[in-house]
Amino acid sequence: LMVDRSTSKVKIAGGRTILIDVCRRLEVNQSLKEVHKATADELKRFSKSTAPWPHGDRCTVFVWTGGRSMEYDGATTTSMGALSHELFHSWFGRGLKPMTQNDGWFDEAWDVWFADGGRHSANRLKGKTSPVRLHSSNPYNRVTTGRSYSYGSMFFSRLAKELGEKELMKLMAEFFDEYHETGATTAEMAQFLFAKSKNKNVPQLFHRYVYGKEGSVMDLKKK
Repeated sequence: LMVDRSTSKVKIAGGRTILIDVCRRLEVNQSLKEVHKATADELKRFSKSTAPWPHGDRCTVFVWTGGRSMEYDGATTTSMGALSHELFHSWFGRGLKPMTQNDGWFDEAWDVWFADGGRHSANRLKGKTSPVRLHSSNPYNRVTTGRSYSYGSMFFSRLAKELGEKELMKLMAEFFDEYHETGATTAEMAQFLFAKSKNKNVPQLFHRYVYGKEGSVMDLKKK
C-alpha cells in the first residue's frame, strides 16, 4: 500500500486550532498540500455556518481513488470528490446522530443539500407531486433508503422555498446545537422546525415528503 502522510493545523471559528492528519494513496491526483487546503477550507466553512468542530482537536483524512467513501467521528476515508460531503458528516451524522435507522435519512439529505449544494430549482418544486417515504415505519429496518440523497435533498429544497435558504440554514444550525449531544428523531426535527419557524406548512411537508402520506396532516389530528 503506497501512501504518504503529513499533518497541518487550521484555526476555525471560535479560535480553536485543529490538527489535520492526512494520509494519501499515491495514485490520488491531488497533492498532500492540496488535500490539506481543501480540508482546512471545509472545516472553516462548516464551523462558521453550523457549529465548532465537535470532535476534539483532531481531524483525520484518508484519501484514495476508490468509489466508496465513509464518514467516522472526526475522520473520513474518502475520494477527493466526496471530501466535502464526508467531512460535513462529522457535524450531521457523526456529530448530531440520527436516533434510529429510520431517522438515518436526514443526515444524508441535509448533507447533500447543504455541503454538496444539492439545491433544486423552483421549476422542479412546482405543483403537488406524489408522496415520498423517507422515514420507514418498520422498527426493524436497518437500511437507509437511497432516496435520502435525491428526494431527501429535494425535501430540504421545499423547506427552503417555504422558509428561505438563510433561515433554514440558521434553524438547522440551532437544531444541531440543541440535539448534537443526545441524538434526534425525525419527529423532533419536524417539531423543532415548526416551533421555531411558526410556519404551518412545515408539518405538511414532513407528512407528505418524509412520511409519505396522502392528504392533510390536519385530518390525522381530527381523528
